Amino acid sequence: MASSGGEHAASGERILILAPTGRDAELLASTLSQNGFESGICPDMAGLTVSLVEGAAVAVVAEEALVGPSSDLLDRMLAAQPSWSDLPIIVLLSSGATLASSRALLSRFSRHGNITLLERPVRTVALTSTVQAALRARHRQYEVRDHLSERAAAQAALERSEARYRSLTLASASIVWLADAEGGFIREGSSWEEYTGQSAAAAAGTGWINAIHPHDREGVNAVWRRAFEKREAYYSEYRLMRADGQYRRVVSRGVPVFGSDGTLIEWVGACVDVEDERKAADHLRQTQRIEAVGNLAGGLAHEVNNMMTAVIGFGGFVLKGLPEEHPHRSDVSEMVKAATRAAGITRQLLAFTRQQVLQPSVLDLNGVITDLTRMLSGFLGADIELNVQLDPHAGRVRADRGQLEQVIVNLALNARYAMRSGGRLTLGTSRTMLDDGYSRRHSGINIEPGPYVALSVTDTGPGMDAATRARAFEPFFTTKPVGEGTGLGLSTAYGIVKQSGGYIWLYSEPGQGTAVKVYLPQVREPVSRPSRPLTAPRGEGETLLVVEDEDAVRTLARRTLEEAGYRVLVAANGRSALELLAGADVDLVLCDVILPEMSGHELGRRIASIRPELPILYMSGYPGLEVVERGLIAQDAPFIEKPFTAAGLANSVRGLLNQGLAFDLRKAPVRP
Repeated sequence: MASSGGEHAASGERILILAPTGRDAELLASTLSQNGFESGICPDMAGLTVSLVEGAAVAVVAEEALVGPSSDLLDRMLAAQPSWSDLPIIVLLSSGATLASSRALLSRFSRHGNITLLERPVRTVALTSTVQAALRARHRQYEVRDHLSERAAAQAALERSEARYRSLTLASASIVWLADAEGGFIREGSSWEEYTGQSAAAAAGTGWINAIHPHDREGVNAVWRRAFEKREAYYSEYRLMRADGQYRRVVSRGVPVFGSDGTLIEWVGACVDVEDERKAADHLRQTQRIEAVGNLAGGLAHEVNNMMTAVIGFGGFVLKGLPEEHPHRSDVSEMVKAATRAAGITRQLLAFTRQQVLQPSVLDLNGVITDLTRMLSGFLGADIELNVQLDPHAGRVRADRGQLEQVIVNLALNARYAMRSGGRLTLGTSRTMLDDGYSRRHSGINIEPGPYVALSVTDTGPGMDAATRARAFEPFFTTKPVGEGTGLGLSTAYGIVKQSGGYIWLYSEPGQGTAVKVYLPQVREPVSRPSRPLTAPRGEGETLLVVEDEDAVRTLARRTLEEAGYRVLVAANGRSALELLAGADVDLVLCDVILPEMSGHELGRRIASIRPELPILYMSGYPGLEVVERGLIAQDAPFIEKPFTAAGLANSVRGLLNQGLAFDLRKAPVRP
C-alpha cells in the first residue's frame, strides 16, 4: 500500500483511499496531504480490507470499487468490527449517480450506518469537511474503546455505555436525543434545546413532536411507533423548527439499547441537519435539466432558423412586390409575423440555456425602467397599479439592453397574469452588497461577493406553493391554461440574467404574493452611448460565392445579394464550391457551417490554402456560442446567425468586404 503524508503515521489516524479509476486516488491523496491529513492508497478491495484490519480512521471508496464481490469483502470486514467500532466510510458517487442508485447503495450497507455519500467532482472544501467530521466521529469511537478497556469488569455498565457512545459517533450529528423504554423523551445535554428552542419541560414525554412541521408529524409518529413496537432501528426525515423559527430538513436515526438480559433500557439517537445538502442536490438537478434543454435548444434552433430564414425572407420579397391595397397582402404579413414569432421562441430557448450572443453595454438600470414605464402601464391595464420605486444611487450595470428589457417585461407579464382580479405591481431598484452570508442563505449557488444593483418585481397576487416555486424557472412549465403561454417567460429571464453574470431569486408564499429579485454586478464605467442605426449598403458589382445545402436558404441568399448589387454564384456543397473557385474571380464566400460531405470549417481551410486573402462569412441556424464551443468555427471567425434579414446580411457582407482582411483559417486551432 502506497502512503502519503509520512511513513510512520499512526495507523489509527490513517485515511485509506480506494479509487481504481485513472489518477483519482493520487489526486485525493495529494488534496488530503495538502490539508494536513495522513493518507494511504490501496490497490484493490482486498488490500483495503487488510489495511482496515491493521488499523485506520476513515475509508474513502469510489463507487465503482463497490461493484461485484468486492462489496462482499467490505461488508464482511465491517460486520467483523469490534463492538465499539463503526468505521466511517465516505463513498464517492459516480458522475451518473441518481437518487435511486444512491438509495440502493445505502440499502446495501444498511447494517453499517456510518456511510457518507459525496457527489463527484468533489470540491476540496466538501472533502476536507467530511473527512474532519468522520475523524471526529472516529476519535469518539476511540474514546469508547478506551473506556471499555478500563471498565471490562463491569459487564452490564459496559453494554449500556457501548450502545450509547456508539450512537454518538454518527457523523455530523446536530442533536443527540434519548428516550426511555416507554418512548418518552429524556433530557440529557442541551443540544435539542439549543437547536429547537424548545425547553426540556416542553419536549418531555411526547412534547418533542410539537417542534416538527405540522405536515410531517403524522408520518414521523407512524415511523416512531413502528420502530418502538418492533424494537428496531428508527430512521426518519422531516422538517424540524430551528430556534430562529425556520423549518430545516433533518435526518433522525435512533437505536434501542438492551441490557444483558435482553431488557429494553432506552433509545439513543441523533438528528442531522441536511437542509443545505438537499438544496445543493436540488440545484444540481436543476443544472442538469438546463443542460438537457440546452442540447435540445441548439438542435431545434438549427432546424427552425433554417426554415424561418426562408419563410421570413421570401415573405419579405412578396410584401415588397405587393401594393398596399392588394387583398392578399395582409395574409402574407400574418405569415411573416407568425414566422418571426416562431424564431422568437427559439431565441427564448437559447436565452434560457445561455447560448445566445449578447451585445452588452453599460446601462443605467433606472433609465431602462423609466423608458419602459409607459409601455408597462399600457399592457398592465387599469385594474393593476404600477408603483415604481427607484433608488437614485442604484448604479450602473453591463448588459444587453434589449435582453434586459425582455427580463423586465417577462416578469411584469407574469405578475399581471397572477393578479387577474387587480392588484399592485412594484418595480424597485437598490444598491446592495452580496457576501458570504447571502451564499449561506442560498446554498447550492456559487455567488461572487461584491457590489450589485438589485431589481425587484413584486406583485400582490395569490403567491405560489412550494411545488410551484421549485419548478418556476423550468422551461415550458406554466400554470396558465393551454394556449395562454409558452412557459418560457421566467426561464428566459433566468437565462439572460445568468448569462449577464447575475443572479435571480424568487420569493413567494401562498396568499402573500410573489417577489422576484435580480442581482446584476455593479460597474463604474460611464453609460454607453447608443450607436446610430446602420443602413443597408449596396454592392459594387463584386462576385460572391454562396455555399448552402438548403435549397430555399440558398435561393433566398442569392436573390437578396443580387438585389443588393452583387454578382452571385451558388454551390450546394464544398466540392462544388472549390470547383467554382478554380474558375472564377470571387471576392467573398458566404458559407454555411453545416454542410454534407465537407464541413464549412474544412472548406474554409482548403480555401485559405489556395486563396488566403479571400474573406469568408459563416452562417448557421445554430447559435454563435454553440458553433464556437463545438469547434465548428474558430472563435474570431466572421459569423451571421439565421434567421437574418436582407439588411442584416447586406451589412455583414459589405462590412467584411470593406475590412479587406481575411480570417486566416490556417492558424485557427483545430478542435476534435
